[in-house]
Amino acid sequence: MPVQSEHHSHGHAIFPWPQLLVVLSAFLMLLYGMIGFRYSGLPGVPYASRELLGIAVDPLRDLGHLLLGIAGLLCASTLRSARVYGGVLVVVGVVEAVAGSLTGVFGLVPAGPLVMNTGSVVMAVVMVVLGAPAVFGRVRSDMPYERFQRDVENAGRRLTGIRGRSTRRGSDEE
Repeated sequence: MPVQSEHHSHGHAIFPWPQLLVVLSAFLMLLYGMIGFRYSGLPGVPYASRELLGIAVDPLRDLGHLLLGIAGLLCASTLRSARVYGGVLVVVGVVEAVAGSLTGVFGLVPAGPLVMNTGSVVMAVVMVVLGAPAVFGRVRSDMPYERFQRDVENAGRRLTGIRGRSTRRGSDEE
């Protein structure tokens, strides 16, 4: 007969926190890419301010953010691919921050097809800040309360008289 706590144990989270961070950042990229098309001046769109929340937008960058969002949602399925996506966010964010600084902020290089401003550089830094923890963040492999949980189960077995092996690793009852 199984012990009740074996059926009701919480176990590990479905997604470790780096994967949840990737889902969040991918959703934000996807949302920003979709909303950015409204303000980027596409043909057939009635009003184009070329800015969204103070961040310069253009169709090419909106498409890039849209593709980054879709790729992030696909990469969030495993921890390894979530870490790769975090690395991609870091690289794209650094490149976009340097390009935005040189073209839009300081005006040292002609902008070309991309529209950049200080808000674009801030957005790129946010991409780096969201990507770096996904790459370098440590994931705990054990539950922080595992020993406490095991002690409670053993105490419950002693009180109820249930003996035997548990399916939990490390709890050997006789």
